[in-house]
Amino acid sequence: MDTFGPHYFLDQNIIVVSIQYRLGPLGFLSTVDDIIPGNLGIKDQQLAMKWVSKRIKHFGGDPSRITLMGQSAGAMSVGYHLMNPQNRGLFSGAIMQSGSPLSCAALQKFPRDAAFLMAAAIDESLKTMNSSEELLTFLQETPLDVLKNASFVKLPTTKLNCQFVGSLTWVPTRESPEARKPIIMGMNYEKIKKGMTLKIPLLIGINSQESIYYGMDGLDLLAKMYDINPSYLISGNLNINHKQRCAAGQALKYIYTNSSFSSDISKLIEFNSDTYFNVPTLTFAYYHAQHSDVYAYRFAFKGMLGNQNSTFPGVGHAEDLNYIFQNSENENLSNYSNEEVITHNRIIELWSQFIKYRNPTKHTNDLLQNVNWTKFTQNKFVHLNIDENLSVGQFKSTFKEWINIISRFASPFIDTF
Repeated sequence: MDTFGPHYFLDQNIIVVSIQYRLGPLGFLSTVDDIIPGNLGIKDQQLAMKWVSKRIKHFGGDPSRITLMGQSAGAMSVGYHLMNPQNRGLFSGAIMQSGSPLSCAALQKFPRDAAFLMAAAIDESLKTMNSSEELLTFLQETPLDVLKNASFVKLPTTKLNCQFVGSLTWVPTRESPEARKPIIMGMNYEKIKKGMTLKIPLLIGINSQESIYYGMDGLDLLAKMYDINPSYLISGNLNINHKQRCAAGQALKYIYTNSSFSSDISKLIEFNSDTYFNVPTLTFAYYHAQHSDVYAYRFAFKGMLGNQNSTFPGVGHAEDLNYIFQNSENENLSNYSNEEVITHNRIIELWSQFIKYRNPTKHTNDLLQNVNWTKFTQNKFVHLNIDENLSVGQFKSTFKEWINIISRFASPFIDTF
């Protein structure tokens, strides 16, 4: 709460509940069986949601009007809860900022490997261990600080959930059918494509250049690698066979440049933003719009309130948070420009109206420049562009082109991008 204070929403007569859940191996270690089934962090969240649904009335809240909201990994979590029919009735609206369960970073495909790798990092004599029961006993007897130090293990390159940037070890995983009350089952992309998400309104969006803080130092080398062999553009998650990878990579590269990434690094940054954030997020929006209202946005306002040290053009990942939550850096808004304060006020007004009415411009006004935020649909990729002025526009069809390439080249049963 000190980092992400709720004050601005409280001023709008909105009750804010911030939940805590287990992180790292304590929250996401799994042996993919009924011994350590995994996803305890997501289950912590679900338990908190049930608690809030049952008791929020005692705090002046309405259990039928709860909105689940998250950014980045939080947005991935919101997406997982939207995919879980067990959560029906626990919330009636959702906000997902810069994240989706379709991101490569949202799913660990080799959780058992990671679990035993961590044990071996603590005690090398355990390299040959393969018993879930023995692993559980060992970890339960290991001091917490030792577990924390060993949690930084990395899987081999061939088993990373993201190829070059942003790979995470301790994230949600698909559970075994043997697990007690599993909450993540099946293939993420296939479930979302079939409309298997809760039928509730969704506010979802991205920042204008999500990837500008990720892997910037190695961009020149990465550009050369992609130019020499476009097959590297294709994530292993897409299940495209070796023979087709080069053709698929060339088709994907052509979306961004008909020359080379090395000659225009900005195109590579755009590709990275799409790969890790934009395409997974907007594809989730695309399929959720099959059955529910979706309001999509693009946050493009570049201001000191977002990041005082940024020298890159575009709005990077998490820069939107300072416009929404209060912290030690932004508690005195008089230190910022009039344009920044207006942008902050607009976002709070838009988010608050969605939370209250499930329509972010139900009551438009001068602050919102009398804009009507049109719904995103599968036929019209409409979004609200949040810059110095508000405007309604169309997303580039990049994410739809990705879907077309996947449909053309990929084998069935895809989890993440």
